Amino acid sequence: DNHMYGDHRTWIAKSADMGKTWKKFESPEFSGFAHKIKEDLKNSELLFAGTEMGLFASADGGANWFRMKNNIPWYSLVRDIRIHPVTNDLILATHGRGIITVDDITPMRSLTKQIIEKDVHLFANEPVVLTAGKFGDGGFPSTGGWNAGNPISIPPIQYYLKDRVNSGDVKIEIYDAAGKLVQSLPGTKRKGVNKVLWNLRMKPPKVASGGSRIDFGGFVAPMVLPGEYTVKLKVGDKEYSQSMKLLHDDGNKLFSETDRQLQFSTAMELYNLHESLAKQVEDITAKEKMLKDNMSKVKSPKVKKLLQEYYDKLEALRGSLLATKMQSMFADEEKLRERITDVYAAVAGQEAAPGNLQIQRISVLKEELAVAEKSNVQLTEKYFNKVKDALAKEGVDKPAIKDSKEGK
Repeated sequence: DNHMYGDHRTWIAKSADMGKTWKKFESPEFSGFAHKIKEDLKNSELLFAGTEMGLFASADGGANWFRMKNNIPWYSLVRDIRIHPVTNDLILATHGRGIITVDDITPMRSLTKQIIEKDVHLFANEPVVLTAGKFGDGGFPSTGGWNAGNPISIPPIQYYLKDRVNSGDVKIEIYDAAGKLVQSLPGTKRKGVNKVLWNLRMKPPKVASGGSRIDFGGFVAPMVLPGEYTVKLKVGDKEYSQSMKLLHDDGNKLFSETDRQLQFSTAMELYNLHESLAKQVEDITAKEKMLKDNMSKVKSPKVKKLLQEYYDKLEALRGSLLATKMQSMFADEEKLRERITDVYAAVAGQEAAPGNLQIQRISVLKEELAVAEKSNVQLTEKYFNKVKDALAKEGVDKPAIKDSKEGK
């Protein structure tokens, strides 16, 4: 540290012979005079350096350095560095910016020279115990002490990029043992180690759209089951993969793996109900649009009346399937879509087996959907061909919509 004499260069050197000779580290990345250098507890090639202008790291014993900038401000005056021996966290003491904790530097320990020279590397995944998360902050902190926030309970998927990706997409895809796509996540494109969080859930269902509000059932997804999965990292047109094992917590006394299986199958019943309802509403909406579009094209009052009659019947059916009227600023109607979501969100949000009442409600919801599907078919039988023929006589093109009865 020679800054008091106007020298603000980064002076860091290493001796391998008890101080007889020294090797000065050089890097164009360095800025600010040095305060601290720290060798990793497990990988002697992994070094961290704190300066008056940030944190730097080297994965090859100091031959090459890079600035650590993900959530670490450029002007962080890093005065001291510690590495937690149990949690593997990197802890920084700064001047003016408090204490900064970098959670779990394990992937950085794996940054061998071979990996660093690769364009892309997807790190192997440790087995993950399925969990919906841990709640609570652990109680009151001790007087005069300081604790970092709890790290996430689900380990992230991590990968290394030699250079920032400036063109093309980066994404993570999760596949189950049968090769079915379970989830797709956008990736980050930063140079260095990137982290992507997967909440261990599949894609949410497609829910019926429209109505007086957005239904939040389209934001809820079931947690996947224990088993073998494949993580695929796609960078442009290149693909990298690693296996991932998901485990049930055998030490959990609240519910068993059998309970989890029942919870998943029940959630999927409701998931499929949502998707079936979405198809019905989509079909009804398409027919309504056709009728509306053609209403102004016909001249015959009789044909107009027929189209309006069919439209009103369809709208009444749609109104029984999802909330279409706002009753007040605090509450909407509760129709079939909302009732499915009510049970679905509860079942998908828990890890224990569903209760008897929840299972009974599914049977009722299935019956309601079956009645709606039948009503749609009956309306098609009654009106579809009449409307098609009437429009043809009026010189209007044939309606390009599906016949629900024929399914084509």
